Amino acid sequence: NKKLLIIVGAGASIDFGMPSVKTIDNLFETWGKEILPLKTDNTQSLYTWVKERLTKYAQQNPRNRIDNIVNFESLLFTIQNIATVLNDDHWQHFNNRLKPFIQVDTMPEVERFGKIKVADGNDFHFLHSYLIDKLLENFREKCKTVNNDKAIEIKKLSEFFTKLKTEFDLGFVNLNYDNVVLSCLPDLETGYDAKTGEFRRDKLYSGKWNFCYHMHGSVHFDLRGNKTEMHKIYWNSDLTTRFAQNSSGRSSNYTSEGLSHLNSAIIAGLD
Repeated sequence: NKKLLIIVGAGASIDFGMPSVKTIDNLFETWGKEILPLKTDNTQSLYTWVKERLTKYAQQNPRNRIDNIVNFESLLFTIQNIATVLNDDHWQHFNNRLKPFIQVDTMPEVERFGKIKVADGNDFHFLHSYLIDKLLENFREKCKTVNNDKAIEIKKLSEFFTKLKTEFDLGFVNLNYDNVVLSCLPDLETGYDAKTGEFRRDKLYSGKWNFCYHMHGSVHFDLRGNKTEMHKIYWNSDLTTRFAQNSSGRSSNYTSEGLSHLNSAIIAGLD
């Protein structure tokens, strides 16, 4: 058969109840106030403080497109980088080659666990990981019921894909975390063993089509690990069970350049 590769981006899932970029930003504002409100104004948070600073910078530099600079992904990336520059708790951070040349502005005072303190690298890291965990939980809740809540839309999309399959072998490069495509075509190859949930590299290299590869992570990814690999990802088909993503409770990955990256079931923030 002829091959048809479909690249799926965020806009494809909005009609199925998944949050838009703007909605996620609003959620982040709400969740940020839950954990790191500002001392001066508890209706604002460390997240909105970064957002305001970045927005002001964009407005003062009109050659930049504000929409491209100030969205939840660019904000997460900024928060991650601030955490890296500020945090000296891990020896790898001293490998950051920018440290001899830059000076970080004074950070705002925040309330964390009932205590007032100047925000440091650990606070930015906590904010980053907390928002990622909450976002994944939010997606899982929506994906649990998408077949019922969006039954008409799922049926239409299933019929469309089924008709395509009469002429093409399909392949999906999925940049989304949700299960919309798999709800329509549950037999697509994901790269994971259906029984054990383990990743199978040979499945990707087999050359067989009719696959759906989640390049930025998935609601089905579970970092339950094993005895030798604590952050190993398994595929969990049952979204009603307890997942072990919890990036806020995990150690970070540190590159040789001194940059930190979350151990998370999803990738967000230009990382």
